[in-house]
Amino acid sequence: PITANGKVNRARLLEMEVTFTRENAYQAATNELEEKLVAIWEDVLGVERIGIQDNFFELGGHSLGVIKLMSTIQREFGKSLSYRDLYIDSTISKLAKKIESIEEEYANTIPVLEASELYDVSFAQRRMWIINELNPQSIAYNMPGRFVIKDTEPEEAFKATINALVMKHESFRTSFIEKDGDVFQKIEEYQAVELDIEDLMQLQEEEKYQKMLDAESLIFAQPFNLKESGLYRMKILKINVDHYEVLFCIHHIISDGVSMGIIRNEFFKYYENYKQNKRLPITPLKIQYKDFAAWQNNIIEEKMDEALHYWERKFVNFPDKLLLPERMIMDYDGNDGQYNVVIDNDLNQKIKALVSTTQISVFSLFLSSLYVLLNRMTGQDDIIIGSPVAGREHFETEEIVGCFVNTLILREKINRNERFDHFLQHVSTSVSEAVTYQAYPLELVLENLQMKYPDIQVFLNIINFSDVNELKNSSQYDFSKNVNVKFDMIFYITPLDDRILLTCEYRKTKFKNTDIQHIVGELIKVISDAASHSEKSISEIGLTTRRRLVKR
Repeated sequence: PITANGKVNRARLLEMEVTFTRENAYQAATNELEEKLVAIWEDVLGVERIGIQDNFFELGGHSLGVIKLMSTIQREFGKSLSYRDLYIDSTISKLAKKIESIEEEYANTIPVLEASELYDVSFAQRRMWIINELNPQSIAYNMPGRFVIKDTEPEEAFKATINALVMKHESFRTSFIEKDGDVFQKIEEYQAVELDIEDLMQLQEEEKYQKMLDAESLIFAQPFNLKESGLYRMKILKINVDHYEVLFCIHHIISDGVSMGIIRNEFFKYYENYKQNKRLPITPLKIQYKDFAAWQNNIIEEKMDEALHYWERKFVNFPDKLLLPERMIMDYDGNDGQYNVVIDNDLNQKIKALVSTTQISVFSLFLSSLYVLLNRMTGQDDIIIGSPVAGREHFETEEIVGCFVNTLILREKINRNERFDHFLQHVSTSVSEAVTYQAYPLELVLENLQMKYPDIQVFLNIINFSDVNELKNSSQYDFSKNVNVKFDMIFYITPLDDRILLTCEYRKTKFKNTDIQHIVGELIKVISDAASHSEKSISEIGLTTRRRLVKR
């Protein structure tokens, strides 16, 4: 579902039923361990009646789901698995045998720090601090959101809910302080938060619309001062007696995509409970983000040599910047662009069939196709694509608001004479290895190699909407406003039941909408041809209009 201006209609998306089909005949669990794993998979995937021969990736599993599965297994069974384990043993039957074969118990809990005036930052926070110091007026790392509440007299519940969130998560009370040439976190004690509610009920529709635009600009499009506590903003607009819009923005240095989901889920959970019972079911966190940061810094120094060696090999003879066919757009209005296309059921079924027969993920197929496309667009054989990973491998980080996300540098060399299906398997293995070593921060790799941060131009990400059914009964939720793109092109894959939503956000300073329409169309041609004829060579797959992509 797409809005009139071409953006994803999140509200309409929430109204859609999302289920996943399976290719294998159902086989029930045969022992207690398999029964427990079935329950875990059903919770992670949002799928019912999972059999022990069903494949995790065929049921809609992806990298974020793998991380959640790994952390749940750590918590429930006290044993640690790698991403590679879950990639190889991707059925419950195989996974149960793998867990039984592991003798060593996972006992590496994250210790709680003693109270202090200042705390160490994480590697991700340090990088964002440096970026902000270079351009303190930037809003590139603002994370905006919007909640639409259809209810009467919600003000008291709003206040209780927001204060509960600020009390529970120290990240809401965090600022950053320079001392002796270094940067530290400072965490303030909890103080009650007062709400900013503006009543627009008496205004005409045109006046309401202008007030909403003004509020969006104030909340979403203003920079944060990282040295001041409270790196978030919120404003509530009363549109009608039973219609409220909550505008929310938080800086990426204390949040990430998973954190936004945590905030959303807890907001609605606390709000509904308070409205019904005048009570809030707040479970205190065992650890906070500052504890994770200190633990991460310590464990990297002690146990990450293998990961460092892996990433150092990946960065040898780092390739040149991609020579993308860019335009110089002079009439830039400050907002970047977004283009969406829905892959229909026919192609989706072919994709599922290829994923099933090759035992690779949808992400690996799209990534391989994007490598091929970029190779043809640029003529370059050594291609870099970035991809974010949740960075929450430890089970104790599941419910914490904070900046855990890490960037994977996915690098492949393309041989046009290689069969696409062989290339696909190679890419899938590379992704598995990269995610296995994801815990090692990119910032530290670059520091050890004395390299500057690479100019990553193209990103690929997969979006999970397994919680759509949970959301649609409560309220609308929309993070599609105010597109501000940090890279030249960012591709998002959103698998649904019988379709796949493919989104490309792009810099309007470099591309016109017609350029992106063509690029996305060519990507789908590659995917379609690969899904039907994966035995073709890379030079033969999909692309039919090379001249237009390479020349302006």
